[in-house]
Amino acid sequence: MSSNYTANGSGRRARARFVVPIALLLLGMLFASLGDAAPKSTPPKKPRKPVKQAETRKAEVPAPSPEKREVRPTELSLPPVAEFELENGLKIFYIRDELPQFSVVASAGFGKLYEGRLNAGISDLLAKGLTLGGSKRYPGDRLHEAVESVGGRIAISASWETVNISIRVLERHADLALDIMADLLTDPALDERSIADAKAMMVEEISRKKDSPSTLAIEKVREIIFDGVGYGSVPREQSVNSISQAELRTAFNNHFRAGNMAIGVVGAVESAAARGRIEKALSGVARGERVAYRFDAEKAAAAVRAGTKKIYFIERPVPQATIVVGTLAPPMAAPASYSLGVMNFILGEGSFSSRLVREIRVNRGLSYVVQSVLRQRKETGVFLAFAQTNTAQSPLTLRLILENMGKIASSPVTPDELAWARQSMINSYIFEFETPLAVLEKYMTVYHMGLPFSYITEYQRNVAGVGADAVLESGKQLFSQGAVRLVLGEGALKKELAKFGEVVVVRP
Repeated sequence: MSSNYTANGSGRRARARFVVPIALLLLGMLFASLGDAAPKSTPPKKPRKPVKQAETRKAEVPAPSPEKREVRPTELSLPPVAEFELENGLKIFYIRDELPQFSVVASAGFGKLYEGRLNAGISDLLAKGLTLGGSKRYPGDRLHEAVESVGGRIAISASWETVNISIRVLERHADLALDIMADLLTDPALDERSIADAKAMMVEEISRKKDSPSTLAIEKVREIIFDGVGYGSVPREQSVNSISQAELRTAFNNHFRAGNMAIGVVGAVESAAARGRIEKALSGVARGERVAYRFDAEKAAAAVRAGTKKIYFIERPVPQATIVVGTLAPPMAAPASYSLGVMNFILGEGSFSSRLVREIRVNRGLSYVVQSVLRQRKETGVFLAFAQTNTAQSPLTLRLILENMGKIASSPVTPDELAWARQSMINSYIFEFETPLAVLEKYMTVYHMGLPFSYITEYQRNVAGVGADAVLESGKQLFSQGAVRLVLGEGALKKELAKFGEVVVVRP
């Protein structure tokens, strides 16, 4: 999940919009902690009221026998995407739309995966600083007023691997949108006042995380696995306040360069005409080179192995315990990615039909929220299983999570589970392309991931080809390396948790 800042009004109102209801903010933080979705991942399912097993079965449509069930890819008819490169090396993706609208998205390779302990939060601070400060010709309030005056929208966000700037206007205001985008990319303000305001907002967000046990637990597991770097970076008040204006400018100058960016455009004119318009506006972006983030796979694997012998514990006087089990996952380009996705869908991401939800929530009523997620990126990935339950039932819930991870790595999934998971993943894939802009964003994500664009069109076929043996093998490979286990809850739990290994008390 990315941090999204949309400004439809003045800069003053843009600042005000950062003050959101605490419940919504904490929910957003939870899924941000789980990690952004990779080019393809099933979105987390909204929790529903637990029901009895018999009622769940009654509500389900009877499934045909495995012999009669055929997994079929859904017809995926995407609008043609024109792809070209400017002389400065800026990669452009363009889709012509029938509607008289114009959207331009600039995506720079720089996000949370580029951060460490000392500068954790810098990508988010940069996004906020750009939102509040604007550029030389469109500073602060004028940036948002210029977009709002023509009924447009502007959003700046920081995700795990990119910082994105998007502007949407009517087609007749396309030149204005490109002019604003060009000025943001070549001459950002990043003034002291805007940076100070952005820091204050981030510190407030960090403070609110203390009221979200799930966020604290998930962040801590990631921090342990990745040693506080990249996927393990956790913004704290000290790290955010220590980032200087000079550091922000350096980060911008290093990453907002043509060779490290991609531009997506949706417009109502032919691609040839659009190309001329884009070249005129964005040819001034400095060339630059592609910048990669660093990842030490051996170090992360060693942290997982060491964590397997321990049980990490965060003591908090809360009515419910939070349980998180995590391990290192391979990057998106790994051959086993499709079978890993199917395995995880069966284990815990497939809503009420998944094993963890069925075993822990539906059959036993131990947890209202239980799920597993698999997030894979260009250089690395992470698997997390998560549950919240009452203090007394937390040891049992943890044991059930570990047992189900062990089972899916030691015995084949059933034909029914396999067919259901593959077809569900195939059917839901089409909803990732609901608008031309969504199609462009998919192409840009695949580009930043370093994957071939055939990934987009061949995804369904590759999922359909996953067999039970491949699911079993991917489960073995993922879980044989061990897993970091963490529980957040009352101090009385420490004695019970000692049955799982050495209890190590840690701070969030």
